Parts: sequence; C-alpha cells; structure tokens
Amino acid sequence: MIDVNRAADVIPTLEHVLTQAAETHLGFKHEAVARYNLGLAYLNEGGEGEAVEQFDAVMSLWPGSRYAERAKPALSGRCRARPADSAKP
Repeated sequence: MIDVNRAADVIPTLEHVLTQAAETHLGFKHEAVARYNLGLAYLNEGGEGEAVEQFDAVMSLWPGSRYAERAKPALSGRCRARPADSAKP
C-alpha cells in the first residue's frame, strides 16, 4: 500500500518498475498492482489524466481483481480509489 502523504516519492519508483516490466518478466498481476498504486499516486498529486490511464490499464490487465473493482469508481468519476490493502495480488 502506498502512503498517500508520500505519493510524489513513489511515482518515479513505480514508473521505473513499469518501464522494466518486460525485461524483468513482471507478471500481469504485479503489473496491475503497480499500475493501481501509480494511479493512486497520480490522483493524490492532481494528475487525473495519468491516473485514468493507469486505472484503465488495471481494468484491462486484471479485470476481475479487487484492484479493478476499486479502479471502477475512479474511472467513472464518482469517487476516489481506495489504497490497496497490500502490494500482493
């Protein structure tokens, strides 16, 4: 789970993880979790467009997951997504 008070600090780390995903063979579940948390970080920093891109990717990567379910409200604009309970899928 990301610390919403340190969202700006985690953005570069998560972006790096995702740029290395193919080379490191990051599984789709872990990629979805990273994208979900990156979306939360973007939201907390005011980057709604970037957040929507990440939440949309979560929905495509792992549609039946709790991360996809939490991303739905953020995509529809009804409310902000909740932090993940853990980094494990």
